[in-house]
Amino acid sequence: MVGAPAQLERSKIQFYHFYIIVNLLPLFYLNTKYILVIDADEEGYMQHIEQPDRHNLFGKPSRRFSKFLCCLVPAVIFTSPSSHAQDSFNFIDAFNQAVDLVQSGLDVIWPGALDPDAFSFRGGLAIGTTPDYVGSDNYRIRALPVIDLRYKNKWRISGSKLLVNAITRDRWAIGPLANLKFGRDEGTNRALMGLGDINTTLEVGAFVQYKTKYNQIMAEYRYALGEGQGSSAQITVSQGLLKNGKFSMAAAARLKWMSDKAMQTNFGVTRLQARRSDAQFNAFNANSGFSDLSVAVIGDYQLHKNIHLAGLVQFGRLMGDAGRSPIVNAGVGNRFQVTSGIGLLFQF
Repeated sequence: MVGAPAQLERSKIQFYHFYIIVNLLPLFYLNTKYILVIDADEEGYMQHIEQPDRHNLFGKPSRRFSKFLCCLVPAVIFTSPSSHAQDSFNFIDAFNQAVDLVQSGLDVIWPGALDPDAFSFRGGLAIGTTPDYVGSDNYRIRALPVIDLRYKNKWRISGSKLLVNAITRDRWAIGPLANLKFGRDEGTNRALMGLGDINTTLEVGAFVQYKTKYNQIMAEYRYALGEGQGSSAQITVSQGLLKNGKFSMAAAARLKWMSDKAMQTNFGVTRLQARRSDAQFNAFNANSGFSDLSVAVIGDYQLHKNIHLAGLVQFGRLMGDAGRSPIVNAGVGNRFQVTSGIGLLFQF
């Protein structure tokens, strides 16, 4: 049963969402001179814009949704700060995943912004919120550095992930990858007490990337070297949506698959863990399958030639045994997950 503190926490989160949206919507409306009319060019980039009807606050009915998106994306980038004081490695891992989506979005929003024939850097500081463990309904807000370091078109460090372009041809890139996968501390949330910690480990694998001027597809396979994390695979699709002066938008979607080991470690409950669990979970055997699907919208405003303000809102849903896990649906979590953030980024 969810107690009063948890209910109060969710009420605070809903209040902060409402408060920020209400206060920022007028600002973004007054500063938005144009709205999107869906008219893709030959590259698939929706860039035809028209001036809104000055006699209608939200423009013509067919344009309301586009206008709403332009206002909503930067407005919901914050949620309530959590009452928990302890940092979670799982928070860092989830936030790195979100930042990775932002970086892929910026690549399709501003193609060629980073010189592919030289050393380049994009980074800064981001503030964001995410569930304190995958499947939780409790959110935390933290500030974390954002790092994207590239050398020519040969290798790239993005957050905790290293990519090496072993083969590049036309729009394709293929190569090995390594990723530092952060663990999960049982002290992060009362629902995890008794389940034990999952320590940080290294993942190795490979990737395939196909990229055009305004869209990108990347498939990754990873194998963890420890902590029973097994193997996983994911595919990420990014698409540019709008470019209006200094403001741009992109969308990204990601589908993830996890092996038996990975699913059991992150979402399963052994008999021993069930006996030790403070939440009195039943034993649960989690099998391989698709674990989550997420969709994100990325907004970017160019403050200066090399300075950007970027925001992200990501909505995800846990699938298969990940969504059926006791740590998700036994009254302590939620299979619907939201990650949001904003960052000040510098690039050269």
